[in-house]
Amino acid sequence: MLDQQFNQQQALMAAIFQPGNEKERAESDFQFEGRGLAIYQKNLLASATGALQISFPTVLQLIGEDVFEYATQQLLSTSPLSHGDWGLWGEDFANVLSNIEVLQTYPFVSDSARLDFSLHELARQCDQTVKLDSFNLLADWPLEKLQLVLNTHLVIINFDYPVVDVYRLHENAQEQNPDHSLRSLVQQKLQDGTGQKALLYRPQYKAQVRELDEAEYYWLTLIQLGVSMGTAMDAMASKGFTDFSLETWLAMAIQDKLITRLKSA
Repeated sequence: MLDQQFNQQQALMAAIFQPGNEKERAESDFQFEGRGLAIYQKNLLASATGALQISFPTVLQLIGEDVFEYATQQLLSTSPLSHGDWGLWGEDFANVLSNIEVLQTYPFVSDSARLDFSLHELARQCDQTVKLDSFNLLADWPLEKLQLVLNTHLVIINFDYPVVDVYRLHENAQEQNPDHSLRSLVQQKLQDGTGQKALLYRPQYKAQVRELDEAEYYWLTLIQLGVSMGTAMDAMASKGFTDFSLETWLAMAIQDKLITRLKSA
């Protein structure tokens, strides 16, 4: 009896998640009344769309509600929810968007989806604290013997499109006094094919994103590789990033929780 109930539940979920699979449904041992199934499908789509609108606010603004709902339906068909938390669902949304015909002339939308979801995931991570006392090592140790430890939730992404500015444009639209010049800047960068390197971090409760310039991107790459601060500074100088200020960057990195501690190499 329990096996029969479980099989029926699984068949119902398959029918809901794959509404177009009429042949398989007809061959199933379990049949579902059409009107009732349509209600389940409608409720499922509404729940899924609402969840994705929270996770992908920039994408929603870019493509509008109708295309967004269609994309949600495609995601339900190809990558249905496999657990009970809608907030964890949506990893494949960028791929779905990249295959929608009406969005082919807007390839930056899928990159915006990747940024949205990365920020959404970062917002759900546990907070990490900065061990300020570890920086006392600077008084007693040479930089060649010290290593910076990055926040493990820090995310660096190299995008083909200026999606950091697209995200800023979305945020700007929510403000009381929006900067109207930002739209022209984004349009120009899209026409020029300008990409951006993005840094995703969470200094407090809200996940943040900003563009990385070449100097900081190279610096963070060195730190990720585990080289000492002294070696990293020498490498920065040899690359021509002579304007990079370690003192200024450290103060900012501690405030924004880009780093969590200092340790001996």
